[in-house]
Amino acid sequence: MKTEATTIDGHFEPSYEWQHEEGLDVLLVHLPEFKDKEGLKVHVSNFGVLKISGDRQVNQTRLRFFKEMTVWKYYNTDEIKANFEKGVLKITLPKKGITENANESLSEEYNLEQHQINQDSRSTKRWPWVLQL
Repeated sequence: MKTEATTIDGHFEPSYEWQHEEGLDVLLVHLPEFKDKEGLKVHVSNFGVLKISGDRQVNQTRLRFFKEMTVWKYYNTDEIKANFEKGVLKITLPKKGITENANESLSEEYNLEQHQINQDSRSTKRWPWVLQL
């Protein structure tokens, strides 16, 4: 599934797509406005919530985004990895030992939720670890 990017008052929803493989899922977040990893953050909270954010100045406009999704149910949070290359943030999420039917349910659940966007990116909580890009 791939989505289209949208922008409202400097806050934007980047386009993204999922790739499903045996044993892992890959989330590709398309960020052509970002030339390098500066301003990008990927965190996993103590509660198993993956949070992805970015902040970048482009000409006279400051672009920001924030996305979050619950990952503890389906993925090994200690093994999640992220890297950024050529405008694409790639997040690899190794699955817990689940069956094929559970995998289909997971895909449907995330498609329905659309990885709800949290518009309040001013959280003061500290996360146990930050993925190195």
